[in-house]
Amino acid sequence: MARGRKRLLTAFLLLALTVLMGVSAFASYVGIGVVTGSTVNVRVAPSLSATRITQLTKGTEVLILGQEDQWYQISINGEIGYMSAEYVKKLADKTGDYGYGITVVDTPLYSDPDEETDPVYSLPKGTGVKIQGTRIGWYYVQYGEKKGYLPAENLMPAKPTAEMIATYAAHSPGMVVVETAKKYLGVRYVYGGSTPKGFDCSGLVQYVFKESLNYTFSSRTQLYKDGVKISKAQLQPGDLVTFATNGRGRISHVGIYIGDGQFIHAPRPGTRVRIDSLETGYYKSTYHSAYRIINVE
Repeated sequence: MARGRKRLLTAFLLLALTVLMGVSAFASYVGIGVVTGSTVNVRVAPSLSATRITQLTKGTEVLILGQEDQWYQISINGEIGYMSAEYVKKLADKTGDYGYGITVVDTPLYSDPDEETDPVYSLPKGTGVKIQGTRIGWYYVQYGEKKGYLPAENLMPAKPTAEMIATYAAHSPGMVVVETAKKYLGVRYVYGGSTPKGFDCSGLVQYVFKESLNYTFSSRTQLYKDGVKISKAQLQPGDLVTFATNGRGRISHVGIYIGDGQFIHAPRPGTRVRIDSLETGYYKSTYHSAYRIINVE
């Protein structure tokens, strides 16, 4: 009888172990990661056979929302998907631009990542905020002029609405342009494209200005003619930056300056809308001129 019970217990334990090993465990947490592979797929589920959402290039920072087996659940520009953990390196908590989110419950906005601290503000369920970093498992966010911390479970990354952008970029048309442009990070380059299904460089600029400020350019390709030429030192978010990329010294490419020496653009066939630096590499050497289309003072 004892041997029978022992065999039964052993069989039960083996069965339980088999079941547990067959179940994928999801560990939830919030942090920052950076893409380490040259071009890495973001998929709808943690599987190589899952549909691809987009591709991210080396150096792109993402929000890490959790881990399932060898996959990180991440958010980029409000899009939530999965990336192989092999190609994403965890970073220390930091501040930066990590898109937007929506509160999923009524929640206080805390002065520190601790529920014992005094609330800065009270945010109703469904409030859109700008995500500006993480700290010990909390989101650091901005709502209007107020900044503070939200518990990770109280916020869901989301694609920005016009209302969210207006709240964050109040009184700055240039920032409204910039935040609207960031909605389209990752959209593929299409020659002659001027919709979110695909953009070329001028198509992206035209679409963003129309959506954000209801501004229509007078030319499809020579957008800079609508503006006033400014020096590189005068650049502010929302200004146009142009480049001579064809080797002839004439303007052949355009993007939108976003601040901190960076600009957003649709580079060329085979690429996607992305952010690049004006201060190093190819775009430093091909920089041509800058123009102000709107008053961003």
